Amino acid sequence: MNQKMKKKIKHYLHEISASLPAGYPNKKRLLRTLQQNIYDFLEEYPDADWEDVIEHFGASCDIAQSYIEEFSDTELATSYKTHHRNIFVSTIICFIVFIFLILAIYSFYLWKQTHDFIIEETLTVYDGTEIWDEWESEWATEDEDAGVYYEVTK
Repeated sequence: MNQKMKKKIKHYLHEISASLPAGYPNKKRLLRTLQQNIYDFLEEYPDADWEDVIEHFGASCDIAQSYIEEFSDTELATSYKTHHRNIFVSTIICFIVFIFLILAIYSFYLWKQTHDFIIEETLTVYDGTEIWDEWESEWATEDEDAGVYYEVTK
């Protein structure tokens, strides 16, 4: 089977999928089964062309119509409602997770603002070492801009 045939099969299945209503029960399984049946047909008849496939399986709109006719209107309506309910619940869950993520990031930001790191440096001066007055005044003050406190021990 060549690439053109695979592309035609994919397009054929897409047309059938588009013709079936949203929330059609077992839609994916139905399309996979149909795809496998087409591949089996092409293995059994390797010389078959696309017209032979259409002749054997039928047009895409006819297949979709026959699948739709298999179910009653109430079954299709129930399936449609279930499908839309699942989409709605998934959307709400994603929205709640998104809000929770925003709140977690914001609370981390607030925690980070209130828990800045304080770096302490100590200058140790041993007995008998002279220290200049400029150094002592520089090292013994608190630098409020940097949040650092320097201490001189004598």
